[in-house]
Amino acid sequence: MSIGRILVSVEAEPQYDCLALAVALADDLKATLVGLGVEAMHMPMFAEPMLGSGLAIEAALRVEEDRTSAALRAAEARFRAATDRLPSGAEWRSGRNFPLYDVAAAARTADLIITSLAGRAHRSDHSIAAPAALVLQAGRPVLAAAPSLAQLDLGSVLVAWKDVREARRATADALPLLKRAGSVVVAEICRHGEKAQAEGRLADVVEYLASHEIIASARVCPDQEDVGAPRQLLELADELKAGLIVAGAYGHPRVQELVFGGFTRALLQQVDRAVLLSH
Repeated sequence: MSIGRILVSVEAEPQYDCLALAVALADDLKATLVGLGVEAMHMPMFAEPMLGSGLAIEAALRVEEDRTSAALRAAEARFRAATDRLPSGAEWRSGRNFPLYDVAAAARTADLIITSLAGRAHRSDHSIAAPAALVLQAGRPVLAAAPSLAQLDLGSVLVAWKDVREARRATADALPLLKRAGSVVVAEICRHGEKAQAEGRLADVVEYLASHEIIASARVCPDQEDVGAPRQLLELADELKAGLIVAGAYGHPRVQELVFGGFTRALLQQVDRAVLLSH
């Protein structure tokens, strides 16, 4: 199992995407990097009906089209400058749909998607390639990180285990990265009285990783009700100095996680480390 093609969403402004990280990872993995510039055109809104005449609407649309074209040209220029000397090759694509839809559709050409953990005020998940929505639609693993991260730290990797489909898929998707890790810890936060069962589950995961020549250790953490499982997970990541957390996304229904909180939400709200999510 390998990563041969990486897809990264590229914007005109460098503070919003993970282009530097994507270039570095593509170089390390000898993967082709596909850059996708996406900029949705925003339809003009008129406060007064009389202002919404045909000429006014046409003029506003021209301004918006010029803005969109300029943003895509700037994004392409950034991408080509960053990948000019990438030995594994690079491709550029662009679109004018909502970024979420274009990135999810372009996922058919890649093994891994890289996007940003950075949110945007007054912007919906559809108008940026937000990892929360992207992981549910793309059918590919999503690596999300802070835009300031220029190199993926694989010195220590934490695999957040829960015995559900999403975690099993994330672990398999992460194999090419886990093979490059300095240390790998598979951890499960379990209910009190279930430690023995959790140890058995983690032993199976460690054995699975060993079959792929990945040496991993297991850590069972009884749930601390006064702390909460998501916080426990992040505290463990701090303890291990993990540069990457691998996890299944939305093991519970997304609405339930949004209302009650959950691992996925906690992982996407922090920016201290990269996260690899699969659904």
